[in-house]
Amino acid sequence: MLLARRPLTAGDKRLVTIDYQYWLASGVTLDSSIVTDDTTSVTITEITVLADYITFFVQGGVVNETVILSIQTTNSRGEIKNDTVEFFVLAP
Repeated sequence: MLLARRPLTAGDKRLVTIDYQYWLASGVTLDSSIVTDDTTSVTITEITVLADYITFFVQGGVVNETVILSIQTTNSRGEIKNDTVEFFVLAP
């Protein structure tokens, strides 16, 4: 599911937070998350999984490029959710 489409200025480092509280049943927490991109021009760092949300940084990009991040998140019941976030890269 496409969660968002956002601008990213080339070279900037941006914090991304994804809240999964409405996907999780009562008493269920997030276990893990994998974030990948479809290009070599961005770097994804510091993926942090907390009880009901994840955070990570995305940095880089080439002007006029569209970057698609794929996020696969697993909860404590073993359920898997696949999402995407799209960035369009702007000139500084």
